[in-house]
Amino acid sequence: MQPHPSVRVAPPGHPVPLRALVGPALVGYAEVRAADGVPRAVFPRTYAELLRIAAGVPAGVA
Repeated sequence: MQPHPSVRVAPPGHPVPLRALVGPALVGYAEVRAADGVPRAVFPRTYAELLRIAAGVPAGVA
């Protein structure tokens, strides 16, 4: 599978808790790319790690 385009959530440590919805379709990828606010700050994570660091909730998104 090709890497999924960057998933954008608030950077870890954001001063205000944000609701992060993470598409469950990403679970099929061994690695997803997350960005920390700027295009050059893209880093690889697993779906489970992305849910954890973003305090994300699996949810269908469109």
